[in-house]
Amino acid sequence: MHRPLISIIIASYNQGQFLDECLKSVSDQVYLNWECIIVDDASLDQSVTIADSWVKKDQRFKLICLPKNKGLSHARNKGLSISKGDYFQFLDSDDLLLSKKIHHQVSFIEGDLITVSGSRYFYNQEGKNFQRIIGKNGAFTEIVISKWDQTDVFEVFKQRNPFVVCAPLFVSIRSTPYC
Repeated sequence: MHRPLISIIIASYNQGQFLDECLKSVSDQVYLNWECIIVDDASLDQSVTIADSWVKKDQRFKLICLPKNKGLSHARNKGLSISKGDYFQFLDSDDLLLSKKIHHQVSFIEGDLITVSGSRYFYNQEGKNFQRIIGKNGAFTEIVISKWDQTDVFEVFKQRNPFVVCAPLFVSIRSTPYC
C-alpha cells in the first residue's frame, strides 16, 4: 500500500521557547512517513540548537539555516523548494499537532472522501483539557468540499481561507497530475 510522504515545513524565528514542544508533536505522529523541514530564519536565540538536537535524534528532521532574516513567507518558500512530499503541512514553531492529525487527513484524502478540511482548537489558561473549537461569534465555522462537489475550491479560497495555517494538508504540485 502506498503511504504518501508528508512534508512538514516549520519556519522559525526566535521561537526557541516553543520549538522543542512543537517538534515533539511532529515526532509523536502516528503516521510515520513524513519529513520535517525546519527553516531557521536567522534566529538570535537557542532555536538552532534545539532544532539541531532533533535532527541528530531522527533523520526525518532537516534543518536549513538562513544567513539573513527575510521573513516568514521566504522561509516557508525555502522549505517548500526542498520538500519531497506528496502533501505538505505548514506548521508555525509555536503550534502543536495532535498525534493522529496527519494520519486522519491522509486517510480521508487517499480514500477520496474529502478534498479540503480543517479545524481550530484553542485553549486558554484552563489547559488542554478544556479545548474549545472557536470561530466567528464563538461558533465553529467549517467548509467541507468533497471531490464530487461542483464547488470551485479556488473560488472559495479567493473569498476567505477558513483555516489556521497548521490545519490544512496541501497536495504538492509535484504530485498533482492536473497542474
